[in-house]
Parts: sequence; C-alpha cells; structure tokens
Amino acid sequence: MNRGLRRTLAAALVMAGGWLGAEEKKPERVAFAGLVTRGAEDDEKAEFGLGAEIAGRANGVVVETVVKGGPAEAAGIEVGDVVLALDENRPYSDDELQDCVRSAKAGQKVRVLLKRREGKTEEAVELTLGSTDAPEGRRIAWTFAGPAQMKDALALAKQEGKMVMVGVSGAET
Repeated sequence: MNRGLRRTLAAALVMAGGWLGAEEKKPERVAFAGLVTRGAEDDEKAEFGLGAEIAGRANGVVVETVVKGGPAEAAGIEVGDVVLALDENRPYSDDELQDCVRSAKAGQKVRVLLKRREGKTEEAVELTLGSTDAPEGRRIAWTFAGPAQMKDALALAKQEGKMVMVGVSGAET
C-alpha cells in the first residue's frame, strides 16, 4: 500500500450499520466519555512532541473540558492532557475521538493513552464509558471507527452481506 493511501486510511472511519429511524419513542442510550477535546495548536504540537501528522493535524487531541463527575474525571483525565489513543485508535481531531466513543458501548472499558499536561509523560488509564441519551432524529448507528478496526469491519460486513463505508471524519479533519 502506498504511503499516501495509508495516511488517508489513518483518518478513516469505518461504519457497518444503518440509520436509526426518528420514529423511535424511547431515547436510545449511547456511550459517553465526559470530555471535550480539540486539535493541538502548532505551539502545543512542539511542546508535547506530537508528530505523525495527517492533513496538517497531529496525532493527539487536547482535553479542553472534563465533565464533573463524568467518566473522564473518574479515570483521572485532566484539562490540558493530550489524548493520543483510545484502545488502538489514534485520533487526529475531536470528531475522530467522538466517533470512537460513538462506536463503543456504554459501560465498555477503553484504554486511553495520554500525554500528561504536567511533565509531558505518557500514561495509560482505563476509562469506563458512561451513557447519555442519543441526539433526537436520525443518526448513524456506528459499529466501528478507525482504521485499526478495518479488518473486523470487513469480516462482519462479509458475514452479514453488508457493505462497508469508509470516509474521512467530520469537517475538523
């Protein structure tokens, strides 16, 4: 596989599933991490030693907000930390991080690789995802997110006779 294609796939999302109808009465519960992130600015890329850029974005998203009493706070994640990975998925934008959370299940434990604000050291923490009501209306039912899950997505699609959609995540990427 050529290098350019690999980089494009690194920013890809993998979906296997369909639309959930707006006619559902009871709100669906979805996974919730309890944090808001953003892409790193140029000075933060240098400060944290972030590399591996795709489309001008470095691997790693800066934590801007941690919800009080939420899953991220319980895991010890702090404002200013940089999220380098959720399990095997490496986010390059908040959109990608949120896609990884949407593809998970409430109560699922995920390994979060951080670069700490203080000391700039890497540390892995376990985060148990909480749950929240899904947005109203139609939404995509995510099954997988990220190129690290491509093999599983293709195997499930083949088994169930479905197609796999691969695309770049959100406007931020």
